[in-house]
Amino acid sequence: MQVFSRHAGAGQVDALIALYQNEADRAARERIARVLATLASPAALEAVRMVFIHRGSGIDAPLRSACARAMAQGGTQNDVEAILESLGQEASPEFVAGMVSAMECVDHPALEAMLCDAAAGRSASTTPAARVAAIAALANYPSVPVTEVLHAIASGDPDKSVRERAGRSLAILRTPE
Repeated sequence: MQVFSRHAGAGQVDALIALYQNEADRAARERIARVLATLASPAALEAVRMVFIHRGSGIDAPLRSACARAMAQGGTQNDVEAILESLGQEASPEFVAGMVSAMECVDHPALEAMLCDAAAGRSASTTPAARVAAIAALANYPSVPVTEVLHAIASGDPDKSVRERAGRSLAILRTPE
């Protein structure tokens, strides 16, 4: 699977999406989505990015979440920003849960400041759902600036869901592995 994930291209992404969309069995669809979420080659990421951004609302939440997970794991700052921006457009609970789950995979050191800004509501994506997703990602960044941002949010944000997620992320940062 790892070899496939590193070498898959646009054709394989298209084939996986066609399989997913034509499969009636829910368990099989979940397995296909899990494979799609692992794709890491540059060609596959570009194809996944195009599906996520350009076909966006035309695909169901689990499939879009799988695309977001691949983007979060192997993509760029623009990919993470696209995930956060999508949370301003669609707010179904299933979609939000999928995007938050995808964002839990983000751990690129260069994204720490951008995620802190998004969590604090100082970016283009200021919806509570986008902030919760950014806060979920911050659990992967054990640094003083992240801890300070999360503590400020957990202790004083007006939105309960944002405060609660900040508290959970702080707890993860404080738990030794």
